[in-house]
Amino acid sequence: MDSKKGDTALQRKDQQVAITESVQIPVGSADVKEMIAQKLYADKTAYITKLFKTNGIYYFFTRPCRFGKSLLLGTIDQIAKGNKELFKACAIYRDKTYKWKKHPVIWLNFSELARDNPEQLQHNLIDILYTFAKKHAIDRSAIDPIIGKPTRGYTRKVD
Repeated sequence: MDSKKGDTALQRKDQQVAITESVQIPVGSADVKEMIAQKLYADKTAYITKLFKTNGIYYFFTRPCRFGKSLLLGTIDQIAKGNKELFKACAIYRDKTYKWKKHPVIWLNFSELARDNPEQLQHNLIDILYTFAKKHAIDRSAIDPIIGKPTRGYTRKVD
């Protein structure tokens, strides 16, 4: 993990707190636990609860490198695991409507999937989803509607 040194200031709603000592800011860290422990986490959990409340919608996160996708997904993962105490200082902890029910999370890293052609990619995705379903005792019939729907119509290779 890289880090940058620098003086920084924290901005809160009604006050500004200056930090005069040099702070090690991790670069490339996607570990939400580490970021919260070091008090470097910028709370985005209010937005995450909005995502959770939109049932039946698939989200595909596209952002440039170093834009925080992995940290966002790591945050979603910890929330979905029901790790409420980790988020004591965050908006989601104070949200009385959010139920801390545990949910399984599927992580897909397309850079690690064989994807030379659409059939190979679909085969790999199906394999991952069925393995996930078996691991979490999910009926395969619940996975079937997911397979194909998001990829239907996308058969052109993008370089």
